[in-house]
Amino acid sequence: MISVNSVPVIARMRSGGGLIRLAVAGGSLTVLDVGAETEQERGKRRYQRTLFDGVAGLYQASRPGYPGQLVEFVAATAGLNAGSSVLEVGCGTGQLTERLAGFGFGLTAIDIGPSMIATARHRLDGQPGRRGTPGTALAAPGSACG
Repeated sequence: MISVNSVPVIARMRSGGGLIRLAVAGGSLTVLDVGAETEQERGKRRYQRTLFDGVAGLYQASRPGYPGQLVEFVAATAGLNAGSSVLEVGCGTGQLTERLAGFGFGLTAIDIGPSMIATARHRLDGQPGRRGTPGTALAAPGSACG
């Protein structure tokens, strides 16, 4: 885990050509800093953002899932209840999505990889509250998978 001044960084986002680093500190989300993205960072980011899509099946078969206690802790810490709106960015094969669906959240999960979305969709077939129809916009890169 990356940390800045001993605070764990939970997200790095690109915005307007720069990087924004976010962290949870003292129970609230904090912007640590905003900096310019170098050409090297941009190239690495573009390569990595679709890297796993080519091996979605292998990723699904070999990556351990999320422990239920961890997901319960995150939901409780965030103060979420059934019906709370949750956005999962980078849902991958839907491992966390499946766990979150069990809480009855108003869940939207997105991923850039079409193979990841297809795997997540297959995993979530039959889940209550699942939105979308196979073959619609859900199959497009970067669209919702749950």
